[in-house]
Amino acid sequence: MKKVIKIGSQVSKSAGVAGLLASGVVTRVDVKNEIAGVMWRIEGGLLAQTEKFSNLIVIEENEER
Repeated sequence: MKKVIKIGSQVSKSAGVAGLLASGVVTRVDVKNEIAGVMWRIEGGLLAQTEKFSNLIVIEENEER
């Protein structure tokens, strides 16, 4: 079953060669083009970036620590 990406969804993605996961929150969704605006938490601040749905992993509430 495919997870739904919507505004407010917590997401992560593979961040480079190290395989680290970045976490962020979806701020906008473009269903037609299958892209989402994501606000990522990074060291020292925040980063707003557009990502393809296929690059995102939705974090379910019950999967959080």
